[in-house]
Amino acid sequence: MKKLVMFLLFLLFTQLSFARDDAYYAGLYEKASQAIKKGNQADADFYLARYIGVSFLDKESKKDISDLYPLFKSYKVSSPTAFISGKYSDDFIEWFVFSSNAQWGQDDDDDLDPKTHSCGLASGESKDYIATVIGSPYLEGWSIIKDKGSKTAILTLIDSSQKPYIVVIKHENSIPKKVFEKMYFDIGENHIQRIWPLEFHDLDGDGRDELWVRYNKAWADGFSQELAIYKIKDNSLELFKKFEGLAEGIARRLEGNKIQIGRGFSDKSTVGHLGFDQHHLEIWEYKNGKFVKTSEKNVPHILWSDEWQKYYFNKK
Repeated sequence: MKKLVMFLLFLLFTQLSFARDDAYYAGLYEKASQAIKKGNQADADFYLARYIGVSFLDKESKKDISDLYPLFKSYKVSSPTAFISGKYSDDFIEWFVFSSNAQWGQDDDDDLDPKTHSCGLASGESKDYIATVIGSPYLEGWSIIKDKGSKTAILTLIDSSQKPYIVVIKHENSIPKKVFEKMYFDIGENHIQRIWPLEFHDLDGDGRDELWVRYNKAWADGFSQELAIYKIKDNSLELFKKFEGLAEGIARRLEGNKIQIGRGFSDKSTVGHLGFDQHHLEIWEYKNGKFVKTSEKNVPHILWSDEWQKYYFNKK
């Protein structure tokens, strides 16, 4: 199962991880420990997330998240504040947890900013532009609820209170020419579980690419998925359209100008959120200056089987 998780993570990451020695991990541990003692949550989350992310991607190290358990006993993550259904595929649950954690281990240390607790998390490039999402970590305990009890997982989310944002650079042959104004995510108080690699695609055929950003937004009871489309102006981004797949749904771009959105549901009125057993899927296509719904259907819940991989990674 871990091999599958590593393969799926490889599809998401565009940067290499760096091997670290024991002294590096000891330094992160000590900084996290001191931050917890001082009640400095932002510092603690930053160093804990770094330890978790780097150790997960560092294949040469024997370090892992379990090294931090002594610190977790006196920290907020010891009491879960969110939950997700344990009926979902084991592989999906592993992806949900580990892709969140691993996103903090992909950058070189030179790209980290301890003062703002931030680093680059996802990026994309076209012939004219480079875009990167900058964010800070927020650690949260999650309960994975099964019929016969539950277990706790630690997720290193992207903190909404520290306002993740997008930086766009116009370039010529990879030489920067112009840096755009920051575009902050409009996610309210929800943290982000995962961002896909950013994508440039010309939606309206005007010869100028739009920026497409897909991410999972965490809730207290699961997550939703959003796809935001930004117009690229002279010096800034402008949100053009946002699609949302509620109740562990999906929102993704298909070939061309087609969008697929989906939401979880159940035909049974007595079934709560954890028991949703279907997805309602819709296809929307951009035609004549607007999005038009072209089809819809209901399918068995995609997270209950290996079907989820097709929707998350465009696997056939």
